[in-house]
Amino acid sequence: MKGFSETLSHWGTPSVNHVSADVEGNIGWFTAGFAPVRPNWEGLLPVPGHGSHEWDGFLPANQLPRKYNPSEGFVASANEMNLPADRDPKAPSIGHEWAEVSRARRIRSVLTSDPSHTLKASMALQTDVYSRPAATICGMLEKVADRQLFDDVPQKALDLLRNWDHRLEATSPPRRYSKSGG
Repeated sequence: MKGFSETLSHWGTPSVNHVSADVEGNIGWFTAGFAPVRPNWEGLLPVPGHGSHEWDGFLPANQLPRKYNPSEGFVASANEMNLPADRDPKAPSIGHEWAEVSRARRIRSVLTSDPSHTLKASMALQTDVYSRPAATICGMLEKVADRQLFDDVPQKALDLLRNWDHRLEATSPPRRYSKSGG
């Protein structure tokens, strides 16, 4: 694990998450990339060019966030904002753009529910097409389904979604709604 983490000092841009495991069973999550040290600004917005906002080199790789053998027993990343909650807000900025969190939550949910996590389970997770946003939206729509609707068009739409498995594949939509109502 140490050898792997040392190689990350050469990782430039883009800043990304790396996960690693070694033959002794150790696992780790590492942030890697050139993170400029900006003494008096974050780097998000333009600044005057008169020298008051110059960089002071790059943050050493071993000072970027990382985890070794976390208590949950796994490491996972889906490019979501996963910097530690207790990270000093004055620490050099690592990034400002992150992927939406639903995929990361799905990965953590699957890994938490199956501690043994076989190779077959890993392959299934890698190709998983379950959509947490779809499940959330359908759940919200279900809550309004009992309300009085002004015409039958919204109800027909709700009926289409009611039995959907929230998987994003061609074979997952529910049965088609027919004109006869069935």
